Amino acid sequence: MNYMDTMQAINPHSAMKALGFETTVQGAYLHFPCEKCGKNSVIKAFGEKKNVIYCPSCKASSQIIKLTMEKKGLDWEGAKKFLGDFMPSSKVIESKMSFEYDLQYTNHLEAKGLTQDFCKRMGIGKPKGKTMLAGCIAFLILGKDRDPIAYYGIRIKDQRPIFHKSFNPELYLYNYSEIDREQEVYFTTDIWRCLKIIQDGGQAVCNFGLPYLSSSHTEMLQKINTVLYVKDDTISEIKKQAMQMNNYFKFVE
Repeated sequence: MNYMDTMQAINPHSAMKALGFETTVQGAYLHFPCEKCGKNSVIKAFGEKKNVIYCPSCKASSQIIKLTMEKKGLDWEGAKKFLGDFMPSSKVIESKMSFEYDLQYTNHLEAKGLTQDFCKRMGIGKPKGKTMLAGCIAFLILGKDRDPIAYYGIRIKDQRPIFHKSFNPELYLYNYSEIDREQEVYFTTDIWRCLKIIQDGGQAVCNFGLPYLSSSHTEMLQKINTVLYVKDDTISEIKKQAMQMNNYFKFVE
């Protein structure tokens, strides 16, 4: 993997935490104390110049591989290897999943306005027993042949996304295998909003809460005749990307 591919692949949220930094999110950036002056420094969390670091106060600049070398006393290859734990898979899952969670309908799902019958049909619920997604609401993900390929989870207590390393949300759109691409399809970053649209009889896809469109997302959306982008707090970056596509799009409330 070359330098640019490595920089794009690294998840800065997880990597910065592993390096001992407490970060706060503001738009496209993570904010954290500058190593040189102690004031507020930023690292780009997505898009162009992802994982590039800059301090507006002392003008210090860096990037996440160099920061890892300094913090961990590693050479370039050692730092890339360390950061490899924070790079999701770059391969689409081709094989059918070999296990199945026993999913429970909960008050949390009822509060979200989702019915028990709908959740059962969609493969949504809280897994029983000790699993990686314990304490989460799990969402069954279907592949291109409509085979179950993975589960995506949202932790109930803090709404944090949880998923296996083999599942990279940049490579999929939730519910994409179920839509008629010749008809209008809603796009949203909010999986709960996506589910409500589907339950109410509409067509919808979701990019698992990412505040941008990956190249795979863009490729899939361009295959849809008409995309209706649901406005939310993270839509500004996506709006820029959508305007560069060649399919018909519209922004809706």
